[in-house]
Amino acid sequence: MRDELGLVDVGAWVLSAVQKLIDELLQPKLIGSGMDGNGMQHRGLRVLKVSRNENRHLYERYQYRSQRVPDVDTSRPREFGEVLTQTLKNEEAHQFVTSLRLDSRKREVLLMHGTPRANAVSWRYSKYKQIWEPGSKVSHDPVRAILKQGFDARVAGSGMLGRGIYCAERPCKSDRYALRYSASEEDTSVGERAQLFLCRAALGRPHVALDGNPGLRELRRPPCVRGHSDEFKCDHERLDSVVFAKPRKYREFVLYDGDQVFPEFLVEYERV
Repeated sequence: MRDELGLVDVGAWVLSAVQKLIDELLQPKLIGSGMDGNGMQHRGLRVLKVSRNENRHLYERYQYRSQRVPDVDTSRPREFGEVLTQTLKNEEAHQFVTSLRLDSRKREVLLMHGTPRANAVSWRYSKYKQIWEPGSKVSHDPVRAILKQGFDARVAGSGMLGRGIYCAERPCKSDRYALRYSASEEDTSVGERAQLFLCRAALGRPHVALDGNPGLRELRRPPCVRGHSDEFKCDHERLDSVVFAKPRKYREFVLYDGDQVFPEFLVEYERV
């Protein structure tokens, strides 16, 4: 039975498959690393519940928008390689992703998006003190907003690739954007409960960025087919997404139209 947000508990098999997917793609040693690591100390994620989002209006919006993404030549290799959720070695996790029947013509893939709940705390690293310190609390509930209204790039924060919907293929990257749930320097992230979305995303024809070009920070839409961002005025056809694929870094996938991303599963987990 659906709850007020359109969520349905999908049961034990999907929960088990999602746990195996997360275990395979997690990089425990990288949890808490970097300037966006939020001072996290845990080394694993234990899935507690997986719910399917059955908001029909949001899914129809996604279907309409994804069908407008031009077909890609599936016989040609991808400029950035395969998305990790498509090359899973665990059979149960692989069967789960296969069951979603993702549309390769639209370069539809399964990605992750970490999202905080109300009262989550964003931590910042103090270079002066050389410690992590708790910062401000989230005043609203982004999870509830996404489930009811979908993703909206107009209210997205500006990142390295501009204002868009940022997705990842590794849970350790998405987990840090679910933020912390403690506000004391003595507290640990172990035992905290957080969540991420497993999303369908229609990447279409991506612009592949191999470095953090400063011009990309101002993006509000993908570059054109010739690689021009909005700094260069042109009338060329626009690409459909941006993939950040700098070597030895997490790959990130950015879409600038919220309807190109559907938050299909809400995964609730404990940090262990």
